[in-house]
Amino acid sequence: MKKSIKPLLVILILTSSVFVYAESGEIGLPEIKDKVLIQTSILTHHYERSDEHKNVYMIGYESESKNGELQGITFFRNSFGQPTLYIYPWGEKIDGIFSNKNIYLKYSYGLLYGYKGKYEDKVPLNKNGFSPAFIPAIGYDEGHYQIQVNALGTAGLMIQFNFVSK
Repeated sequence: MKKSIKPLLVILILTSSVFVYAESGEIGLPEIKDKVLIQTSILTHHYERSDEHKNVYMIGYESESKNGELQGITFFRNSFGQPTLYIYPWGEKIDGIFSNKNIYLKYSYGLLYGYKGKYEDKVPLNKNGFSPAFIPAIGYDEGHYQIQVNALGTAGLMIQFNFVSK
């Protein structure tokens, strides 16, 4: 197995264990039962173009509780072609923005892994590929699907499509 994939697999196994343990109700994390989202990126736009930028491909899993708390995990190929993982055990979805029940604000925060080597300085506070992350978003919820725009710090925006299962 490639050396760069092993840390991602370890993180995935640990994260899966935390979510399974959380579902058991034995620790104080939100229940993971109300909505499950399968996420994918449609487009990533960088504020400054670079010949080094590659297409970003992302797939993710998110769970939302009725009180708006959320957590999830996404796997993506970052803008520099590196496999990357974002684990966010904390976040919130706030429905009814601008007096419209379908418009929401969302934020998540957690741990990002994958910007390594000469790209370590592309995300703040990065140490050996690990860095904290905060992703704010605005979106539109149509019941069985959502479309949202994620702010990626000072780098750009990502348009994301979510398939919702209740």
